Amino acid sequence: MSPNLYIVVLVFSGTMLVNVLTSAALWYIHGNRIFGYITLSWVITSINFFLQSQFVGYDYKMLLAFSFYLLASWVYYEITSALLVKPDRRSWVYTIPVTLVILGLVTLRLTQSFRFASIFSAIAIAMPLLCAALKARNARESRGDTKGFKILALLLVLLAIHYLDYPFLRQSETGAVFGFTFAFLLTFAFSIFFPSFLLWQLAAEYSGRLQGEVTKQTKELVDLDNRNKALISILVHDLATPVTTAMMSLNKIQDGDAPVMQRLSKSLRYIMTTIEKVRELQAVTSGKKNLDLKVSDPAIAVHNAVQYYAEQLAAQNLTVRFIDERKNPQSSVLIDSQLLQAQIIGNLISNAIKFSPRGEEIVVRFSDDLRFVYIEVIDFGIGIPANIAPKIFSFSGATTRMGLHNEKGTGFGLPLVKAYVDMMNGRIEFKTSYKDPSFSRTVGVCMRVRFPLVVQKPLLSERREMEL
Repeated sequence: MSPNLYIVVLVFSGTMLVNVLTSAALWYIHGNRIFGYITLSWVITSINFFLQSQFVGYDYKMLLAFSFYLLASWVYYEITSALLVKPDRRSWVYTIPVTLVILGLVTLRLTQSFRFASIFSAIAIAMPLLCAALKARNARESRGDTKGFKILALLLVLLAIHYLDYPFLRQSETGAVFGFTFAFLLTFAFSIFFPSFLLWQLAAEYSGRLQGEVTKQTKELVDLDNRNKALISILVHDLATPVTTAMMSLNKIQDGDAPVMQRLSKSLRYIMTTIEKVRELQAVTSGKKNLDLKVSDPAIAVHNAVQYYAEQLAAQNLTVRFIDERKNPQSSVLIDSQLLQAQIIGNLISNAIKFSPRGEEIVVRFSDDLRFVYIEVIDFGIGIPANIAPKIFSFSGATTRMGLHNEKGTGFGLPLVKAYVDMMNGRIEFKTSYKDPSFSRTVGVCMRVRFPLVVQKPLLSERREMEL
């Protein structure tokens, strides 16, 4: 073996070893059969290369060693098919090459011409490669970008040409050096192209699969949400009428066991409250709740809300103390006064009553700065447990707990409060179980609501007075 041929063979052997190890590693990491096919193709090529280096005579052994490349050719065909959505494999790609190899062996037996006989094997090896190249060239429904298939088709055609030149170059040393050099360049190109191309294809496949799964799950969630909305709507509307009728009938009953009647009345009121909360929740989440936003003084709505709960406050011997620390007592905000009174402050006062000991006080404090008006509802009760504090404004979190006087809750109150505050461009936050220098004892819960301050333009008469 000449020095030039020896160098080419040595470099080729090193490249094949690296390719086998790299493709095997990718196969192990990704577990994809295509990398297994590539590993198999490099192993077959390495075995063939070893066999041809061992045989020096141009006889049956050399012809069979060359024909061994047919296995690698079939593997390339399988790789290309596996990368397509519709593989469409042809059986003749396997039967005709085998027939040609047999014809080559028979021809060698009859003519003793290695060159003539190896032409059959060269055509047999090139046939699956050219078929694979044609499939890659015409790829329309691949698992990823079709541009890479054009490069794959070109490389497969060049590989087929390399095998077709074997009968004419192998028997001369110069031709062998050229053939091995050409093979090395193709091997180098494949070793760079295959990993990057296949990883790109797999990424596109995984992305498409993930997108399909996301679309499927999104549709399932939308269907489930629609079914839940329909169920809630049916339950709310079907329950509201009989409960209202029962409450009206109960009020008309004069005789009977008073404690039992009180328990029935209390239970019916709880059911009705729950129904109303669910209605509100449904209206908010569906976007059907329209706000009547007007510039007004929030203190009026707050005082009305406290007045509404006067009976409950008296029943628990609770007092409400107002503290107004606003620099401008007439500061105005853009709010829906009815919602602020009934849903926002009403819920906060109701919670303060539920979790305050008898005889305590509840503080409602107003303050402002250059940008916001603040409303605080402060109680000196038991506070909020650490395990439910992070989710008290969540519709999905389990935050329901009994009050100090065995009051039941729905768990919808504070989430609805936050939803309405957000709809008015406000913000709600809370602090629990802390020392406030303004008070001589520990605060249970301080719910703080803020709304953007509205700067009103003075009337024409006011502007004239200022000018004078």
